[in-house]
Amino acid sequence: MTPTEPVPGLGPQKVLWLSVAALVVVLIVTYLLVPRQSAPFIYAFF
Repeated sequence: MTPTEPVPGLGPQKVLWLSVAALVVVLIVTYLLVPRQSAPFIYAFF
């Protein structure tokens, strides 16, 4: 995972990182939008 790593090896990793980033964004947006009273159903997934 060094900056000098060949770019071709970035293909599948880029997709993985994009998926992880999308998941984190969805979790953060859900956490911010959902009222605190109905928040426990979110924690049930963890």
